[in-house]
Amino acid sequence: PLPFAWADDPAIGHTPAQRLADAERGDPQSQREVAVFFQYGTEGFPLDLERAIYWHTKAAEKGYVDSQLALGEMYRNGPAPIRDIARALE
Repeated sequence: PLPFAWADDPAIGHTPAQRLADAERGDPQSQREVAVFFQYGTEGFPLDLERAIYWHTKAAEKGYVDSQLALGEMYRNGPAPIRDIARALE
């Protein structure tokens, strides 16, 4: 069975391509999911930290807390081109 928090999530079962389409339409949960796909190079998406930051930022701007936290972690602990301690503290 699905966890209770996901019981009413209409996106459960969506393919990664559907998640990307939903993200492009502005759905913050899908934006976060796509960001994670790029962040870790999963679900057929390439590892691309710049695109992960792009999608996490989109979701974070809409108040999606998981993406806000992910951005802080990426800026704090990411590789040299991504690391930005000042932005991590925002």
